[in-house]
Amino acid sequence: MSYEERLRHRDLLERATDLRKRLELEDGGSPMRREEGRELAAILEATLTEIGPERWDRVMEVVASEAARRAGAGSIFD
Repeated sequence: MSYEERLRHRDLLERATDLRKRLELEDGGSPMRREEGRELAAILEATLTEIGPERWDRVMEVVASEAARRAGAGSIFD
């Protein structure tokens, strides 16, 4: 991961954390405001743009392998 990618990752993480904190401060019964929805959509869009299809495939393989390992089934990609 390059320095620029690490900076973008840190920015996305900070934005997501800030949004979560703002949402936690609101009344549990109140719906998400349009501004918060737009921020969430922007974070998701930026994340998906950064990841790309090939990297996303690798991420999902790692998640599936780890889940199978923890379940005692071994890797599904062996």
